Amino acid sequence: MGMTKSVLNTLWLTGGGLVATWFAVNPINTAPAEVSNNGTARRVAEMSPVNGVNTAELKNHHSVVLKPATRNPFEFGRAPVASREKPAAAPLTIAAAPVEMPPALSLSGIANQKGRDEARRIAIISGDGHLYLAAEGDVVAGRYRVITVGEDNVVLRDDAAHELRLALH
Repeated sequence: MGMTKSVLNTLWLTGGGLVATWFAVNPINTAPAEVSNNGTARRVAEMSPVNGVNTAELKNHHSVVLKPATRNPFEFGRAPVASREKPAAAPLTIAAAPVEMPPALSLSGIANQKGRDEARRIAIISGDGHLYLAAEGDVVAGRYRVITVGEDNVVLRDDAAHELRLALH
């Protein structure tokens, strides 16, 4: 059984591709390891210049401060606008009072409690590892007084008159 010319061309092309790949992955002029005075091996590639730059110098290279862009790449055809230099402002220092975070409370539900005269709403509030059943006027989490209990929300107020509104999700 003889090989046709197209089969031979395919084999030559495939073989050439394999050889080219092998040379690309394993270059012929790989530098051997060099032993220094203290007996440790270093690669010559770390010591030799790469494109005129020593790789040891690259490791000690410091970052460069870039200028701000003067053009918008999303606006085509407009002339670049000259930037107006603003005088450097003094750094702002703000002494902020510590902000007290509200407790993580959430409204879990609202129940209707039927009394002798009328029905009243009870808010089911969860948070801080507790479950609170609170009507209007009750205190929740030792800090908030229930102001109103609506059909799908609750308004709480603390001693500093800060209101916290919880809604059903």
